[in-house]
Amino acid sequence: MAGRSRRSTAEILLSAAYQRSSTIVESNQEKDAANELFWRFNPVERLDAETLRDSILAVSGDLDAKMGGPAKPLDAENLRRAIYGEVERTSPDRTMTLFDFPDPKSHSEERSVTVGPLHRLYFLNNPFVIAQSEVFAKRLEAEAGDDWSKRIALAYQLAFSRPPTPDETQAGLAFVETEPWPRYTQMLLAASEFFSVR
Repeated sequence: MAGRSRRSTAEILLSAAYQRSSTIVESNQEKDAANELFWRFNPVERLDAETLRDSILAVSGDLDAKMGGPAKPLDAENLRRAIYGEVERTSPDRTMTLFDFPDPKSHSEERSVTVGPLHRLYFLNNPFVIAQSEVFAKRLEAEAGDDWSKRIALAYQLAFSRPPTPDETQAGLAFVETEPWPRYTQMLLAASEFFSVR
């Protein structure tokens, strides 16, 4: 099994797709500026920990935008922007460190950016994300009513700043036929498109 895994990894690393450059080639740029034919790599930057937390609260409609005041722990009860979060040097917030928050005990010139399976597990299992998914679902119901297509359109507008494609609308309608709305909104929050800088 280990040999098979190494062989698969080698195939990926040696593939033409993996080795694509993000450098702009003028002749290709003229023919395919949107990179629909994938002639170059599209670098994607992940949101930092604070922006990600604030974005989840903003999309759900639960963000307390009040300015100023004392710092408080970034727990589920704290709905304020992360800039007002309490940072403890001896025991930093676990969610913040998961998303590469700098170590408060030492100097950090630049944040490292990692992407790993724990990020996906965070969106699947974290009580904060689950609670905000429920608030997000209630917001969709309150603002878009009983028309499920309108709810999906609003969800995409709030989460991704764009309307859904017809295929995405159909997939969403099929999903909510069998699953509750909070599961659907949690799935949108867990999408790469949500926690990437575009």
